[in-house]
This record gives sequence, structure tokens and C-alpha cells, in this order.
Amino acid sequence: MNSRLNARCIELHKASADAGWWPDQVTPELVATKLMLVVTELSEADEGFVSGGKDQHLPHLDSFAVELADARIRIFDLCGKLGIAVGDIVEGFISEANEIGGNDHSYRIMDAVNAISKAMEGHRKGRHEQLAEGLGEALFIVDVIAETYGYDIESVTDEKRDYNAQRADHKPDARAAAGGKKL
Repeated sequence: MNSRLNARCIELHKASADAGWWPDQVTPELVATKLMLVVTELSEADEGFVSGGKDQHLPHLDSFAVELADARIRIFDLCGKLGIAVGDIVEGFISEANEIGGNDHSYRIMDAVNAISKAMEGHRKGRHEQLAEGLGEALFIVDVIAETYGYDIESVTDEKRDYNAQRADHKPDARAAAGGKKL
């Protein structure tokens, strides 16, 4: 599993970088912003869960699942940029869950937000290991939540990645225009 997740980091970061989402100069403020963007995706996942609605871009899918996939994409992208072997970290969480009798803990979106908060604190204090652990924990929790609700999160992630690659508002020219997405 860990090599598959680590490959995802490289794949999704490359797609993000190729699409122009990363400037040449990566500042601590940019990394902090990217961490907060994971939180926004988790917030949107929570809204999707509460509403039970379909995604506006991929209307054949629940918005809850698509927003979980968006959070994964952002985590993978950030890990790819920062050289974090997130698969190894997730593997540790899986092993820990198995040691205590499987994953009988019921995770909530807020648990993933708290993991990102741990990552942010690590980033703020220059503790790369804490940053990496928080990102890995958040990914683990998102994947467990998706599995709990019966979503094939890998397939949803692939669909959202493919959709994002062809979105007009994700193209560099559209983003450079007034009112365009900047991050």
C-alpha cells in the first residue's frame, strides 16, 4: 500500500505543478495556505454529508465523496511537493488500528481537520515529522471515512483528477484573469 500512496503523491503533485498551481518560490505562507485548503475541502465534504446532495461538477457522484477526494488530492499534492512518503505514515496508522482489533473507531470529518491542525502546528514550528504525520493521519482518516460509507475513494479521486485536468477555470490563462482562482 505505501508504495501506491507514495506514487499517488508524485502523480498528483506533477499534475498540479504542470497545471501551474505551484509557483517557483514556495514560501512557508504558501504551504500554510495549502494546508488550509485541505480544511476547506473537508468543510465542503461535511456540507455534502449533511445535504446528501450530488456534486455540482460530477452529478452522478455524491458531493460528500467528491469533496473527500478533493481533500485527498490536496494532501497528495502537498506531500509530493514536500517529499513526504505519506504511504509509510498511513501504513503505520493501519498497523496501529489492526493491533487494537481493527478499525472500530468511528471517525468524523473533524478528526481529519484536527490532523491537519497537527500538520499546521508542525509546519509552523519547523517540525517536518509532525507536519508529515498530520498529513498522513488526515489521509488515513479520510480513507476510513470513505470506506465506512461505501465509497471507492480511489475511483472517485481518479474521476475528480480527470475532471480537474480539463476544467477551463483550472487553466493558467483563466486563473490569471481578474477573478480567477489563484490557489
